[in-house]
Amino acid sequence: MGPIDNPDIVGLRHATHGVCPQDGEWTIYGRHNRDIYALHRLISVPSFIKLRFPSLEGKDCDESRFKGPGGFITFELSTEEKLLHDEILDILNRVDIPAETLLQFFDLPWVSSVIEVMPTGPKSMDYKINCIRSHAFENSLISYSALRNSWGVQDPNTLIVSSENLKCLGYLNESVAIVSIDDADYPGHYIFKTNSNPQLLYQEIETIVRLYPHPNIIHKRTLVTKNTMISSMHKFDTASDYFELKNMPIIGFLVDYYPGGTLMSALTGGELSLQEKSRWCASLVSVMTHIRHTKQKDGRWGFYADLKPDNIIFSENRDLILIDFETDGSWAQYTPPEVLSWRQEAIYVEPTKSRLVFIRGPNSGETCMICSPHPCSFHAGSRSLEIFEEHMDIFEYKRSITNILARKNSDSVTLNQKPIPFWSSASDEEREQAMVYMMGCIFWCIIEQKKCISECQDRRMTIKSKGIPACVKRTVESCFLPPGKRPCLAELGPVFQFWESTMLFLQTEAEEDLSIGGLFFEEEDKEVDGPILASEVSDC
Repeated sequence: MGPIDNPDIVGLRHATHGVCPQDGEWTIYGRHNRDIYALHRLISVPSFIKLRFPSLEGKDCDESRFKGPGGFITFELSTEEKLLHDEILDILNRVDIPAETLLQFFDLPWVSSVIEVMPTGPKSMDYKINCIRSHAFENSLISYSALRNSWGVQDPNTLIVSSENLKCLGYLNESVAIVSIDDADYPGHYIFKTNSNPQLLYQEIETIVRLYPHPNIIHKRTLVTKNTMISSMHKFDTASDYFELKNMPIIGFLVDYYPGGTLMSALTGGELSLQEKSRWCASLVSVMTHIRHTKQKDGRWGFYADLKPDNIIFSENRDLILIDFETDGSWAQYTPPEVLSWRQEAIYVEPTKSRLVFIRGPNSGETCMICSPHPCSFHAGSRSLEIFEEHMDIFEYKRSITNILARKNSDSVTLNQKPIPFWSSASDEEREQAMVYMMGCIFWCIIEQKKCISECQDRRMTIKSKGIPACVKRTVESCFLPPGKRPCLAELGPVFQFWESTMLFLQTEAEEDLSIGGLFFEEEDKEVDGPILASEVSDC
């Protein structure tokens, strides 16, 4: 992990040259509707507390937001973004913040709290702040001891730091920040990640714990604890000693900072070499195969459901690193058709004039993913908004971790996994086929050097770049076939390994006239109607 040249750089999910202007008391990082993510120069905690501007309530159109993902600043500001930035900064600079009020910022509960920025009078140009404390997020946290007991696996390499030692250098989005640590054992910079939904946070931590080390997966995961109102109340809990970090509530985790930017930024930068393209494709197959062969708590094989260019970053050596293990679904452009269609059927709802309307109950033989493992009490074809709402009550109850809070440090604590459409109920083979489709999207983006799969104008997803082996073209195109006709991971490996090794060989012997070049590249393209077998690599 290398140091950041400039600590103001916003670089985990975005290009390393994206910066946030820092020319005053406040630094603005992003905007979501009327909520602003900003930090005062004297406030260094990554609390993700939002500043709410009622005066921005009527400016929710696309022209009144920052253009980066999630409404965050990622590149140099455009003219329109600069006007919005200056308007917000002007308001913040006119806020009267007494020193004692500034100190309150450090004590506000994280994530859920809001700081309202309001005019001092009807026609006043001066502003005041009103701190709205909310313990909703912190009251849903549990300790590392409870988490570990719920996993059922050993976590031999546990590192834990207190949130008091974190210094925020900048927000990347509403739940990710670049931080440094006030501890000699933690030099340099790190990425701190939390989640407004603790269930997803703990789900991601468990997924990372269960993964064996791999060079293309984030590593050195360190947990972050925080002393909350709940933990203070249970200081003398007989189940544990709350003065130990492992028994304090877990609020997030740290991973190494990778300064190489994301795949999306790499695809919009300079021309990529064929060697880089082949190496990244081979690395993606390797890491996805590694995840696939990792056993989950239920004994089934692993899966990765959030593959997209923003979740692939690069180390200093331009090695591909996979991040974000929330397993909460990907962008629609990268989601397999069978997953999209399943989502619509699973909860049985569709948007109609901004309302959710119940379509039907499960048909005979179908599993209701809300009531499961219990039988659904509503007959097939039943329709009513009330029935849908009752299903949602069941869904929210099953997601509830209230009982865990009641016995925060009990050895019997178990965490319910959040239901994930398609991925929770699909067979191992169906999961693998869905993963292959998403990998095909990334292969296409890398080879064609396009930042998004939506830039493809050909429904067959053909490869048009020059110098790409025919077998690689056919393999990528076969990833977009219907489920069951796509290749499996074991069939992808030899194709991309051969491409990578051949490109490395050609680069090493670039000055020689190698006959292998003609054999490798000049085969005529063929129509793809089935998976490419490993035996076909020899035909390349």
